[in-house]
Amino acid sequence: MQNIKRSFLNKNKITITIYCLFLFFISIKSIHAQEPPRKYGFERKNKKSIYAEDAKLELKKTDKWKRFLNFGMFFGPTFSRMNINLTDEFINGDPSQFNGLVSIVPRTSPGIMIGAYSNFRVSDFFDVRFCVNGFAGYEFGLDYNYQNGTNKSKVVEASMLELPLLIKYRSQLRGLRGMYLIAGIKPSFLLTSRKNDLENVTVNTRDIAIDYGFGLDIFYSYFKFAPEIRFSHGLLNMLNKQEINQFNRPLKSVYEHTVTIYLHFGG
Repeated sequence: MQNIKRSFLNKNKITITIYCLFLFFISIKSIHAQEPPRKYGFERKNKKSIYAEDAKLELKKTDKWKRFLNFGMFFGPTFSRMNINLTDEFINGDPSQFNGLVSIVPRTSPGIMIGAYSNFRVSDFFDVRFCVNGFAGYEFGLDYNYQNGTNKSKVVEASMLELPLLIKYRSQLRGLRGMYLIAGIKPSFLLTSRKNDLENVTVNTRDIAIDYGFGLDIFYSYFKFAPEIRFSHGLLNMLNKQEINQFNRPLKSVYEHTVTIYLHFGG
């Protein structure tokens, strides 16, 4: 019964992942389709300007890209896993000391990210961005394999509040588009956690991570759309060693690792 339930949940995760990626590509395609012809509303800018010579007249009037402060929102799918280190006792010991456990394999699982950001313009090429990931839903899966051929799949479900502080370096615009690089730190706080759970891996409630990635700014008359791919590597050991059970005991450390596809909509 548990295998059937697990299979059903895995199918649902795959379906959600495919659906999110489908929405991502449809969003890009629909936005490109809305772009007006490039034969009207353009004028030449100074060659020394970092902005493209064919920037739209409407955008130039509002100077959206030159505002000191801009706000926006984002959402997108995220894919997470735990990078684990095993104890010397488990590596060099007898499996019988660990109920016949022979290996632990991390599993990548999908999740979802929703939040808002404020963007501060520092110079023509650099911005400082502060984000509030109001809902960051992760699943960290671990497969425990035993000598008798059985396995147990453990999932650490984490709803986190994340507060990334990032530096954005953008390139010179080409037309109404421009690539950018982004990097910074991400403190995070676990909103839900399991206490004294002897049947699962228990983790700490705080973490800090290094984030880095790249994206594409696309300017439109009334908003800016920016798809982005960002990688995150946790720096703190999330394993709660104060609550020892059969699933925590073989582990020495666990570190969060996520890849997220962000879809930004802002001014």
